[in-house]
Amino acid sequence: MSNFNINVLKNALENMPFHENELAYLSISGQSEDTFRDRLGYYLANQNHNGGYTRWTSFFPKEAVLKSKPIDLALLTGKGNIEDRVEVIMEFKHLFMTQILYGDELNGKKESSGVKVRILKDILSRLKIVKEIQERKNRKIQQYQVLFISHYIADKNYEKLIDRQEIYTHNIAKYLHVPGKRKELGLIRKSLELENENSPFTDERGIYHEDGLIPKIKEKINEVFNNHEEFNVNVECGRLDKNRLHKYHYFIAKPFFIIMEITPK
Repeated sequence: MSNFNINVLKNALENMPFHENELAYLSISGQSEDTFRDRLGYYLANQNHNGGYTRWTSFFPKEAVLKSKPIDLALLTGKGNIEDRVEVIMEFKHLFMTQILYGDELNGKKESSGVKVRILKDILSRLKIVKEIQERKNRKIQQYQVLFISHYIADKNYEKLIDRQEIYTHNIAKYLHVPGKRKELGLIRKSLELENENSPFTDERGIYHEDGLIPKIKEKINEVFNNHEEFNVNVECGRLDKNRLHKYHYFIAKPFFIIMEITPK
């Protein structure tokens, strides 16, 4: 049995290294869940294997197949059939902060829409696998849904240009805005609004929160997923490479992560 738990996973996500400004590129370019997954898998494997080859008893394979379903990242221990070795399964998605906190993008306007539906599809399909193996093998399997959340704002020089029409034609910025007569909020404007609304604060327990978005994210995820009929969820949030600023062109990136620990009811 491994010593893996949600705190080990959170520590890895907070401390796995990135190159200078790499997170800004990965955040802004989107669809980076596989890259984040690979970086995490290598970091976990390296932490586990640094005792030498003869002590390699745990492995972190990508796309291991369980019940005909590929698992984004798994933890296997010991020897034998994969169902006898699997300890942990993890699935990953890459989203924008605005999809979590802004308007009704997370919940959707009806039950069949919204980002929530995409997340639940992953959770429930893997939960079915977990329950089948646990019942048959009489052993616990940990399940995690990890969300990488892109949040980025314009640097001060770019803020001065944000309302000028020509900015919409910039090859980096044009898909981050929604130009038009109604001047709808684009992604950068939404992100700046969220940043201003969730500044650092001290809570009622006297605990200082350096980034006001983290408690807000945790509250929102709990609100949306906490009362599901098939599972319980334990949520942790944090920032990737939080002690370093990542920039790309006009943008400053603050990439976050959400860990959802799923346990069947």
